[in-house]
Amino acid sequence: MQLSSEIDRFNGKVPYLESAGGIVGMSPEHWRKINGFGNNYFGWGGEDDELFHRLRINSLLRGDCYPFCTAGDKRQGKPGYSIKRPSKGHGVFSGKYMHSANHTKRITDSKAYERNLKQLEEIRRDHPRWRADGLQDLAFRILSTSVDTTDSATHASPTTTSRPAAAAPPSTCEASSSRCQPTSAHRGAAARGSSRRLGDATPWDVASLRQRAAQPARLWDCPGAAGASFLLLDRRRGLAKVLADASPRLLVVFFRSLVDPAADGLIIADPRPVGDLLRAFEEAAALFRPAVAYSFCTARVKTGGLKYGVYQSAACGGDGWDSVDRASWLAFATPRPGLIPVTWCVNEKYWTQHIVQAERCPERWQDLDWKYGGTFWARAGERFCVGVRQAIPELSFSKLGIASSCAGSGGFSHAFGFDGVREETSLVPVSVCLGRGAKNRSRVSLNNNCGEDGFEHTGSFAARVGARALGSDEVFCVASGASGDAIFPAGGCGEQWRFDFALPPAAPADAELPREPASAQGITVCAAPHGPAFVSGGGGDCEGGLLLRTPSAAALAASVPRGRGGGEGPLFVLVEEAAPCASFLCPGVLQSRA
Repeated sequence: MQLSSEIDRFNGKVPYLESAGGIVGMSPEHWRKINGFGNNYFGWGGEDDELFHRLRINSLLRGDCYPFCTAGDKRQGKPGYSIKRPSKGHGVFSGKYMHSANHTKRITDSKAYERNLKQLEEIRRDHPRWRADGLQDLAFRILSTSVDTTDSATHASPTTTSRPAAAAPPSTCEASSSRCQPTSAHRGAAARGSSRRLGDATPWDVASLRQRAAQPARLWDCPGAAGASFLLLDRRRGLAKVLADASPRLLVVFFRSLVDPAADGLIIADPRPVGDLLRAFEEAAALFRPAVAYSFCTARVKTGGLKYGVYQSAACGGDGWDSVDRASWLAFATPRPGLIPVTWCVNEKYWTQHIVQAERCPERWQDLDWKYGGTFWARAGERFCVGVRQAIPELSFSKLGIASSCAGSGGFSHAFGFDGVREETSLVPVSVCLGRGAKNRSRVSLNNNCGEDGFEHTGSFAARVGARALGSDEVFCVASGASGDAIFPAGGCGEQWRFDFALPPAAPADAELPREPASAQGITVCAAPHGPAFVSGGGGDCEGGLLLRTPSAAALAASVPRGRGGGEGPLFVLVEEAAPCASFLCPGVLQSRA
């Protein structure tokens, strides 16, 4: 049953007869019969259309041509054409919050969307993939179950909520902060940091995480851990975010983003407020505030011509809006010196936009109400133009174009122009990845691409760029050769040199501390001069090559900068996104780092 069958923004209908999106109810028996939703859809589009075909293949389409029946339609009263919908007047749903200006931000990765369309075309042709992709391969454990009886008297049955966890619970680590004052027995240990597994009962919210962090912190007399801030670090990429009370869902998103939780995930507890942490990373030149991708799209107006809309993504989000070639740019979502503010507001009656060069636009213009959509800061320029038309209310809106002026056809007058920004992405820390390919060829890279092009990713580790190596660091270089990439001592790469990186000295073991879990220890890299670099299980014979001991989880935690020049500099980069996406690290961040 498609409960949301009369949507105001679709003229009291659904967008098309085969629609199976919105709010859908089904018996557990039927959900199991169709194997639930597909798990292989990413970003926007396709998963609800696949649901329609899963129902079709299993003969569960109970609806006829409603609400698209015409006079004398032979489909009327015959099930099998659509999902069943409530009778007229019982499926009313407001699409006010479905519009892109108010909707939860969507991931609009064009490559992911192409894969979604390919999968959709397969199931249209009755491909049996749906049998194995869905509930059948959705692995999870129930951590806890709660029953809410608040509405039992009026709704006859209680509400049961289950809290699932991923099949492989993330192994993350907690470490002491450089600001903690240790007791005498552990004074040296806290300065370096220590780590522990979170265990199978993984915390899924900030409060539970603080309780867990406070337990080992008592060893070092660190009362601030009870109200700690947390850094969520993706060790594979060397990028981290701050987990704040205002964004508790980020913890779950982080867990889901890890490829190998035991090796990739690290959570660092620090008693300082979020603002102090950000300032410390900024002083250490390790805070990355990326620009945001924007684009403009077009849609047809009922009376003819086009209307225009700004999207906070590199592509359009659907809803009848069409992409425009080359109509995307990077801009900042917060004020920056030397940049101009560009604000768009939305009229919800005609779904048009008014765009101004200011931080706010008028709430009332051309006898229409306008609601704030968003603001970005870009360079003044002539790559993109903004025009405005003042006509009858339905046709009073702004125009965007890829030109120096928007004056001319359609009655638009030119208002202003802008251009995207160019980011400086040279950051001090790096993440070095290792890969092995056919014929034992090796890859050593800074671009996190060691699992691509036929290579198998064998490990990643944190380092510093060679130019910013500390006096105590050991510096290495990477050269390309006949058998792939190889690692040598600094200066030994000759004409095949590609880049340098530096590793801090490994910290000596501390017998007074609990032993680090294997996932928190650094890896040993054997760089043989005649062959590829590879990850070794624990040293031993390296056939005359170099043995590199990479930083452990505790070393990463201990590298968190103290601020005001304190500390030796972090071994990872802190990312602060003004306009976060649905994933832990937005696609634009990863592209900028590459």
